[in-house]
Amino acid sequence: MLNYDVAIIGGGAAGLESAFSAATEGLSVLLVEHTSGNSALIPGNYAFDELLRLATAFPNQSHSVNVRQLYDKMSMISKATAHNCDTRRIDRIHMVTNITERKDGSYVLRSDLDSFVSSNLIFATGSIAAIPRLSGIDKLLESGIALTDKEVLRLSRLPKNIVINGGSQRSLNMALYFVKCGSNVTLLCEKDEFCSGLDADIALFIKEAIMALGVEIVLYSKLLNFHPNAIEFQCDDRVFQLETDVFILGDRRWASTRGLGLSHLGVMRRETAILVDAYGRTNISGIYAAGDCTTRAFNSYSARLHAGSCVKTIIGKQSEPCMTNTSVSVHGLNFFCIGENLASATAQRLQPTECKLPLPFELIGSGLVKLIADNYGRLIGAHAIGDNVTQMFDYLSSAIKTGAKVDDIIVNPSTFGYISSQIVSEALYRIRNAPEIRVLRNNDKTEDLLDSHKISLNSTEDGAQ
Repeated sequence: MLNYDVAIIGGGAAGLESAFSAATEGLSVLLVEHTSGNSALIPGNYAFDELLRLATAFPNQSHSVNVRQLYDKMSMISKATAHNCDTRRIDRIHMVTNITERKDGSYVLRSDLDSFVSSNLIFATGSIAAIPRLSGIDKLLESGIALTDKEVLRLSRLPKNIVINGGSQRSLNMALYFVKCGSNVTLLCEKDEFCSGLDADIALFIKEAIMALGVEIVLYSKLLNFHPNAIEFQCDDRVFQLETDVFILGDRRWASTRGLGLSHLGVMRRETAILVDAYGRTNISGIYAAGDCTTRAFNSYSARLHAGSCVKTIIGKQSEPCMTNTSVSVHGLNFFCIGENLASATAQRLQPTECKLPLPFELIGSGLVKLIADNYGRLIGAHAIGDNVTQMFDYLSSAIKTGAKVDDIIVNPSTFGYISSQIVSEALYRIRNAPEIRVLRNNDKTEDLLDSHKISLNSTEDGAQ
């Protein structure tokens, strides 16, 4: 039996990040690609993000050409991934049939050909589309009218009318891509699931921006039935039928954890999703999980952050919990959500205070920046939507990740990189002086710097110029 410090089950965004991070830290790594082939190449957030980039860069390019270029890039990624694994001495196998715990606390992984022993396990198996159990869905799946996000890439022609179920970032990417290609797209969102997990104010701006780009959005809808070339749904106590050539599933996801022996290992789950804390730890010592096989909502960017936290926790370097509710820009929208929002901070009894200021946003006229601090003056959340907010993201994420106080950011702004935004400076000044925040003023220099940051709110500078 070969012995490893860590075995990672899943080769997608979170799995690869875990493997590369662990190898960089000097750990011996076994990467188990949970599906046949490299699961990093399974269509998902990355695939439609790349398609949207192509449609934005080449607006007259056909869907078939976009998909062909996507697969060419995915093939290159596959080769680069294999090379990186070989270079970093990461061993790879396809599938395991059984995982059991040994008396010494390590774990045995068995494949058809061999057995392996690992001191730690990281599950990063991703998720699959949840198929709604409604009348007519099976026939639509067989006929190719109802599709998951994987099957969408096999479309031979561009549909005229498309209905997409849900309002996640995955759904937004698909909707924006097909609108840019010329399709009529409708998003059907049950209850308040549009951009669920993001800051509520940012979600409202995203909704308005998505609609300005040509996507129809129906909130608080409930799917009732499927008919040939139409779906039936309920909204405001009325029943509607909506004509469609394709109905795309996939917004509701099931964590891909079945058949892994998690129940035998004693790992706690909610339905199929693995329960983890902010450090990626499960209830069982030595077992971690990252990405959307967990109960935490992730896109590929934040899944990689969480995967890195798992590795740091294993080697004892993770002092701060992984940031929650992290998001990055969808092409053409330019938004981010870092750290806590008002709801999540309140739920954790952090006694949050927020400051909101307008940002320039050409698409819909105005955007927003919102900063959130706890009652001790630590910056715990930053959320923005508008033109050119990339620089804000890098700067504020660095400040939040290090647990910086608003005072520290104002006094020593260059500690967290460079930012020229007067709007962010004004927001920091305002939130720092909120009566709810108890901040010790230790020197006169702080007050002088605060005064120097007072600006006119009529400024149009957003800091990313």
